[in-house]
Amino acid sequence: MRRSALPVLCRQRDAEAFQQLPRRSATNLNDDGVVRELLRSLEDRGVISIKHGRGAWVNPTTEWNVLDADVLAAIMPTPASVGILSHYLECRRML
Repeated sequence: MRRSALPVLCRQRDAEAFQQLPRRSATNLNDDGVVRELLRSLEDRGVISIKHGRGAWVNPTTEWNVLDADVLAAIMPTPASVGILSHYLECRRML
């Protein structure tokens, strides 16, 4: 996955939960393989849901895999990081 794609998605105010992502034809990438790989990677991390024939939709941040290093790094500069860090600290205290 391109490292710049996830932070951009996290920081964009336009990419809110349950919003549909633009179609491949609307992107600046000419290589369908790159776009497909990027979408699969985001889906594996819980960032988006892909519905065949309907497009890709942004999931709420509560469904994102925050244990993934790239997802965590992308969320850290956002307000959502406060809740995630408090959960991490609570888990650490239990151990």
